[in-house]
Amino acid sequence: MQLKIISAGAGSGKTYRLTAEMVGLLRQGVRASGIIATTFTKKAAAELQERVRVKLLQEGLTQQAEDLTHALIGTVHSLGVKLLQRFAYEAGVSPEVSIIAEEDQQILFNQSLSMVLTEARVIQMERLCDQLGLSGNAYFDWRQEVRALTEVARANDFQEDVLEASKNASFASFAELLGPSNPNGGAHRGDPLPDFESDDRTPGNQWRYHPENGGRCQNPATNPPRTNP
Repeated sequence: MQLKIISAGAGSGKTYRLTAEMVGLLRQGVRASGIIATTFTKKAAAELQERVRVKLLQEGLTQQAEDLTHALIGTVHSLGVKLLQRFAYEAGVSPEVSIIAEEDQQILFNQSLSMVLTEARVIQMERLCDQLGLSGNAYFDWRQEVRALTEVARANDFQEDVLEASKNASFASFAELLGPSNPNGGAHRGDPLPDFESDDRTPGNQWRYHPENGGRCQNPATNPPRTNP
């Protein structure tokens, strides 16, 4: 298999270069079915295929132009589907493969999420959103945030230890933006993060958000919230 990587920025003539490369290969006798060309959008794929066909016809290569329909030209997702359908038996999957519509992806992810999250965890997430003032935001859904993190973790093959380190580093950088800790008690910069994933409901692990105390999380077992007289 021969691979050629061409690095180019936006508007630098990528389609023109790909057209020239494909026409050159077909002119040399390479079979159209042996060519794979990927693009970012369906529109770009259609444009590339049309440009190659027109160029072949201009050069009198009518047979190659007709065979161009056998070339794999499309987006990464569409090519993946075609390859799975073609080699379904070898891959051990059903040939009935389709791309999940964008509007259905979040729905299916939420259904999968409901199978691994307990009802108590969902209630906890909703309560945290309320405490952070995010529940009234029509554009925010914590499930979408979980999905985005999941996609990044899967794309980069992040393991649990990497995600844990990233979580702590993110909170540490956020803590630098906070003001001094409440002199009357509460969480201090540098303290271990409260374990929001723990199902332990002992007083030592219960944290609450108290706007009357400067909006900081406090452990009611050691620092009960102050009330205004």
